[in-house]
Amino acid sequence: MEKPNPSNGTQLEEFKIYIETFRHHFDLFGKGTLAYFMVIGVLCSYLFKTDTNFLTKEFLATFIVIFSLLCSVTCSISHKWVTAVETRANILSSELGMAAFPFTGSKRVVTLVMVSSFILLIAGVILIIGISLGLL
Repeated sequence: MEKPNPSNGTQLEEFKIYIETFRHHFDLFGKGTLAYFMVIGVLCSYLFKTDTNFLTKEFLATFIVIFSLLCSVTCSISHKWVTAVETRANILSSELGMAAFPFTGSKRVVTLVMVSSFILLIAGVILIIGISLGLL
């Protein structure tokens, strides 16, 4: 990164605030993603136990669908927010004569989690159908 122009102190502070806010947000996103996959794993382990009754299986599969839908929507919102922060941070870094902060990796991670949760949502719907037909 190039040295910032010291005469633009306000812009530099604004840039720092954007980057720190982004770091905090992405940290929370990572923890939320970990919690999501842990909960889905636990639900699946109970769902596929042989002694789990029909209603419990239906409830668990429905919860997987709802939770995955919530995760997909949240990832979409997060992706839009990261894009907005990237746009503003790039403007500020350009005005300050600094290299742009790389947001590509975080956007790819958000997209990967969004796609994964959407796949799990579809799997949950298939599970509900399979349970309803007595296949599971």
